[in-house]
Amino acid sequence: FILLPNGQMLVVNGGLNGTAGYSFQTLDVPTFDLMPFGMSLAAGPVGTPALYTPGAPSGQRWSNAGFDTSSIARLYHSSAILLPDGSVMIAGSNPSVDVNLTTVFPTTYKAEIWYPPYFSAPVRPVPSGMPNNISYGGPSFDVTIPASSYTGDANAAAANTTVMLMRPGFTTHAMNMNQRALQLNNTYTVNQDGSFVLH
Repeated sequence: FILLPNGQMLVVNGGLNGTAGYSFQTLDVPTFDLMPFGMSLAAGPVGTPALYTPGAPSGQRWSNAGFDTSSIARLYHSSAILLPDGSVMIAGSNPSVDVNLTTVFPTTYKAEIWYPPYFSAPVRPVPSGMPNNISYGGPSFDVTIPASSYTGDANAAAANTTVMLMRPGFTTHAMNMNQRALQLNNTYTVNQDGSFVLH
């Protein structure tokens, strides 16, 4: 799972069957020459990302409609991380004990960038005034959103804007326990020129 700044969660990588990891043998396959996927204990690489929307009605929380499918197998030792622009870098895969470029699911050095659906918005915000550092219990701050950063009514845009702090963490072995998403409380002031200030 990768936390996205709009409150959704992205799920990428993994296999449709088997388990994460690698081995020379299993309880069911006693010798390496009988292992069907080299050292990989998983198969059926999942190339299509999925979005989980926590607040959606039951039965409508998962979706991958309209998403492209990657042809790169992302199994054991693959990773993903949220980038500062809100896209997600997806990289790696090595379900072998060492580098192996000739096995069924080889060591992968390629990286991909996945763009969440919010990248299709007709305009993207260009805020200014974000502090370089924020401390727990620190002073309040203002962020200015210019009129060119939204469409429609200024009051509606300001009321519909949230301020998120994102800590991307680091993904390894299918886990990212260090990531955090924190929505800050805010008020706003709409200016005569159509810009607004988030407090």
